[in-house]
Amino acid sequence: MRQNVSEPLEISCLELLHRASTQGDLQAWAAFQQGLEETVLIWHHDHPGSEAACHIHGERHFVSLAFEWLRQAAVQGHVSCETLSGVLLFLHISLKGAILETLWVSSGPRGVSSAQLDEPTNCATRG
Repeated sequence: MRQNVSEPLEISCLELLHRASTQGDLQAWAAFQQGLEETVLIWHHDHPGSEAACHIHGERHFVSLAFEWLRQAAVQGHVSCETLSGVLLFLHISLKGAILETLWVSSGPRGVSSAQLDEPTNCATRG
């Protein structure tokens, strides 16, 4: 019977993430992050907004944010860490969110002058 080579890697990554999120094991978290950091960097380079986002923050900032969002979600039980593919999907979405949020915040309000922001508005009377 032929063993899938990626199986031990998946178990190892998931075990590290489990130890980090349930036991607060910082060494396990560092090892988990180090093992997947290159993958997340590749995703960052492939994102269409990465170049613009890097004018605001360096690429490591976005990678760190993605891992931090995963860590928080895992600790709080908001993400199921049963499969490596599920963990990678959450990590990828977190990276995209970090890039898009940065670009959105940096763009500021569009089409609204500062004078309009100071005026009181009544949404019910606007057509």
